[in-house]
This record gives sequence, C-alpha cells and structure tokens, in this order.
Amino acid sequence: MRRMGIVALAAMALVIPVMAFAQAPVGAWCAGSYGAEGTNFAPCVAAPSGAQVAGQASGIQPQMAATEPQYRFVDLSPPHPLFNTRFTLKQVPQIPGISYWFRSGGGTSEQGSDSAQVHVRGVADAHGRLMVLSTHNTDIADGWEREGVDPQYFQMFSVDAYAVGINVLLYSMTH
Repeated sequence: MRRMGIVALAAMALVIPVMAFAQAPVGAWCAGSYGAEGTNFAPCVAAPSGAQVAGQASGIQPQMAATEPQYRFVDLSPPHPLFNTRFTLKQVPQIPGISYWFRSGGGTSEQGSDSAQVHVRGVADAHGRLMVLSTHNTDIADGWEREGVDPQYFQMFSVDAYAVGINVLLYSMTH
C-alpha cells in the first residue's frame, strides 16, 4: 500500500497545479496564508456571516466570483463521474486533521455541528469539464500525508483518502 501511495502522490503532484484542489472548513478559513497544520488557509479576519451558515466557504468562492464572474461553484454529488472514475464513492469521507483526531480522541468534525457535513464543489468550463475542485470539512490530504504516523488513523482514513485522490487524478486526466 505504501508503494502505491507514493506513486499516486507523485502522479498527483503533476496534476494538482492544473486542477485546483482546495480544502477549507466552511465559514472558518480563508485562502492566502499558511495556517493550521501547514495548509494554505488561515483564519479569516472578518468573515461574512449569513453565507457561511448556508455552506459557503468564506475565502475561495467569493474571490472566484469576483475575479471570474462567469464561473460559479456548484455542488457535486455521487452521480457525478468524479465519484466513479476508478473507485465508487458514495460520498467524500470526513477526514480530520490528525492533530485534531489525536486531541479529540477520534473525532472527525473539527468545528462541531458547523462542519459535520462534507461538501464537494467544483467550477466547470463551458463544456462541463471541472477546472476547480474544492472540498470543505474534510482534510483529504492528511490521509495521504500522515499515513505512517498512526496505524489506526491509516486504517480509518488513508484508504478512503487515496480513493478520492486517485479518482481526482484519473478524472482530471481523462475529462
């Protein structure tokens, strides 16, 4: 499994610059600087209120709308081909950052009820091809980055994280 993981991560390193794969807890984080656990999201200074509760990320979505108004984020659900490219995913799993998982004794929702539901959103071009993929309320990358830290964390989260990553990689290469 470790060898497959290294190969998958190496291949993903080639694709991720082409297809933005952003992660941000809903309503709590903004893009732009290095924040929690080395991600490129940090706490927002002044976060808008209403849209966050409805599941709008406070950083990337408004910025995309301001710079590229013709493109809008849409929710992606399991019927979307991304969920079935190689592995059949009924949903994107909620994977906590490993430090939160350790501190909470195994919890997955880092912001309590505010982050209990995972969201997968994308921005497509005029032909329906995804250009941007964004996950909220899940730390997919920790499933890849932290697989060797704790065997229980690996068993609970890394296998699903790799399934998501491989689907994203293959989808981006074939669509």
